[in-house]
Amino acid sequence: MTAPAPLFSPGYFANPYPTLAALRTQGPVFQTPQLGYMLFQHADVRGLARCPHLSKALLEQARIEGLPEEAQRLAKPVLERAKFSMLQTDPPTHTRLRSQATKAFTTRAAEAMRPRIEALADALLDAMTETGGMDVVRDFAFPLPATVIMELLGVPAADRDQLKQWTADAVTFLGALRTSADPVAVARKGAEGNEALRAYAADLIEKKRGDPQPDFISQLVQVQQTEDGRMNVDEVISQSVLLLAAGHETTTNLIANGLLAFLRHPEQWRALCADPTLARGAVDEVLRYDPPVQLTARVTTEPMEIGGVAIPAGSRIVTMLGAANRDPEHFPEPERFDIRRGAADHVSFGFDRHLCLGAHLARIEGEIAFRRFAERFPDLRLADGATLEYQANPTFRALKALPVTF
Repeated sequence: MTAPAPLFSPGYFANPYPTLAALRTQGPVFQTPQLGYMLFQHADVRGLARCPHLSKALLEQARIEGLPEEAQRLAKPVLERAKFSMLQTDPPTHTRLRSQATKAFTTRAAEAMRPRIEALADALLDAMTETGGMDVVRDFAFPLPATVIMELLGVPAADRDQLKQWTADAVTFLGALRTSADPVAVARKGAEGNEALRAYAADLIEKKRGDPQPDFISQLVQVQQTEDGRMNVDEVISQSVLLLAAGHETTTNLIANGLLAFLRHPEQWRALCADPTLARGAVDEVLRYDPPVQLTARVTTEPMEIGGVAIPAGSRIVTMLGAANRDPEHFPEPERFDIRRGAADHVSFGFDRHLCLGAHLARIEGEIAFRRFAERFPDLRLADGATLEYQANPTFRALKALPVTF
């Protein structure tokens, strides 16, 4: 195994798993000033699923504690608006907001989109067939899920690239504010991106009021217009912004991380090419082996004890999903990438009331992506001299580019 790199160093972002494995051997809990109490074991992470003493809503203040005053000033308006998003709320508000979004992301609704996703994937790959190569991130892994979520929400396709930049700034703010060497710059760009996204969503919502369409944002507007207390205008905007960003960023990383794992394990790639039906199970193994979301966080509302470690009330607890997915107590030979493993009990989609709404949709997109690449480009390989770089973000594991040839 590669030697462990210091937490949040360039080497860590290139490969966090040796560091996480080394920290796991020191004990079930490790405390850092940037993140708080980090948990590494699968059983501990799953054990928090229904813990009544953890809060998402309190996390927003914890995000900026100890940061420079200017970073706090810039971040506060963004965090204040986050209270209208289901991602940063607790029951009963979370229950109410999530119930409005669930209907758009049922298993049946996701499966109904499968033919459209297949058509989009084929069109993207058709455009690349004669080129002999591509940047997987730019040419496929981003446009596929971005187009799918935009069509689902009712967002014009022409706005895709502009929305990409805004959501990238928002994701950096969400995932790297506390670990960045320049939190003021991250807070400033995050605030600007959030403001732009909210202004865009507010304008789109107004258009849907006058001309509703069979899309999800129109549904939210109709719920809000009933004036029965189920949603207010700020909540409609926040839900729209959340789904715009979350609906493609993580799936982009699922596809890119997965194809890189295949390229680094040619025997697994040959197995998939020989039997493309393995793509469905391969998605879960990719999610276990190199998850797009590496951690989630909560704040304790009462004192707790985990693994013999006393954790005071008001503490930030971080579940290290990437570490839990490679816990040797739960997954035999966890460093081995094996698409026949049967890894559906990974924790990459979260769990309980914060289970990822789009989990089934993401699985379909990943399955189609891996299957189509295996069927069409069995000789896929990394481009000669390719240098791989990851975003310096401890929360989201994202390649900047993945150049390949075929």
